Amino acid sequence: MIQSISDSVSSIVARATGIIASLIFLAAAATAADRAPVAILGAMDVEVDGLIGAIDDRQTREILGLKFHEGVLEGTPVVVARGGVGKVNAAMVTTLLIEHFRPEVIVFTGVAGAVNPELRPGDIVIGKSALHHDFGTHSDEAFVRDATRNPVDGKLNPVQLPAPQEVLAAMLEAAETVQFRSVDSRMPQFRTGIVGTGDVFLMAKEPRRELRKTLGIDVVEMEGAAAAQVGHQLGVPVIIIRAISDRADKNAQLDFRRFAAAAAANNIRLVRSFLKIRHKTKH
Repeated sequence: MIQSISDSVSSIVARATGIIASLIFLAAAATAADRAPVAILGAMDVEVDGLIGAIDDRQTREILGLKFHEGVLEGTPVVVARGGVGKVNAAMVTTLLIEHFRPEVIVFTGVAGAVNPELRPGDIVIGKSALHHDFGTHSDEAFVRDATRNPVDGKLNPVQLPAPQEVLAAMLEAAETVQFRSVDSRMPQFRTGIVGTGDVFLMAKEPRRELRKTLGIDVVEMEGAAAAQVGHQLGVPVIIIRAISDRADKNAQLDFRRFAAAAAANNIRLVRSFLKIRHKTKH
């Protein structure tokens, strides 16, 4: 009789333990689902496919033809999308993302051309700020860059759109922990820098020199400042990370084909490390 009661109690305790464990798991899953996601954007498949394929419990939503992939990556709720090349496409995907997913931060990842002569293929620049290098007034005498303007309140945006300091610090911390892979038989270096955005694939020496001299730009690309401007106007922090695929010179197209995939893969490693750190700080 006593043995029977003891066995019954053990069975009840075991079942209760299992139920409690299930409830804890479900609560944790619900908490993750309820948290605002980290959004990750790229212009091209090579810049985001390695992230999309690693998402746990992935679900895909299509909005106006663009695919947004939701789930959990490195313990952090995420939404990842490819927006296409150029500033209009970047602004479009960023706006849709903010409207439909309300992310807590947006990471724009991808490759870029080096303007800073110290940068080499594979190096990574974490944007401390971003600017439009092709927005301004072009007269016979000179091209003068101007600030963009918020269409809602008419206020001027900063010429250099700053990265959020807390996110910038976390990204730098993440970069310290990443085991990057070599590119062109050399281990990549990382640094902060200024990201210059324009609707042009730069492969000319003189424009590159002018951008470096007048604006202090470190890298050129075609989307980042557009995403940063939308984020600034709508109150969502945006950080840009760019891996060097070329040196924005006459060999840029050849170098892009040689180095873009390897450079983008290192950026993906950096993003995943950033998500791990973000997960730890949230728990």
